[in-house]
Amino acid sequence: MDRKRLIMFLKILAFLLILGVIYILIGIWEEGAKPGFAGMMFYVGVLFGMAGMYMAMKLESNLKS
Repeated sequence: MDRKRLIMFLKILAFLLILGVIYILIGIWEEGAKPGFAGMMFYVGVLFGMAGMYMAMKLESNLKS
């Protein structure tokens, strides 16, 4: 396994671990949250989705070069 692939694997693993932690923290927060937070969670999900796609595009462009 060459160095570029190892670094890419570690970046993807770190990203997935961060998403997992955020998922758990949102679940804990959801238990005590007031009703009506679904809109805010939608925007947070969109934000993380866009950041993930941006990161994937950057990784892909780095692999092509």
